[in-house]
Amino acid sequence: QYGYDSLGKLVKTVSPDGDLEKAYYNSLGQRVWDIDALGCVTEYEYDKHGQVVKRESEDGKKSRWWWDKQQRLVAHEVDGTLLRYSYGATDLV
Repeated sequence: QYGYDSLGKLVKTVSPDGDLEKAYYNSLGQRVWDIDALGCVTEYEYDKHGQVVKRESEDGKKSRWWWDKQQRLVAHEVDGTLLRYSYGATDLV
C-alpha cells in the first residue's frame, strides 16, 4: 500500500506484513529524511542545484555524491567505496 502527498511524492509505504516506512520532503520537493520499518532515520542533503550530495542513516550507512560544473555525477561513495565517473565529448560515461 502506498500513500502520496498533494504533489504526488511517495510519503508512506506499507508492506504486506504491515511494516510502515515514511518519507518527508522540504518545500522544494526534496526528500530530507525518511524512517524505515525498523525506525531507522536516514537524512539527505542537497547542493545549491538541488542534487543530492549526502545520505546518512542512524545505523551508520553513508553515501556521498560529487557533481561537476555541468551538474554531471563525477563520483559516488557508498560506505567507504568510491566510484568515479568520467565523460567523453558526447557526455557519455
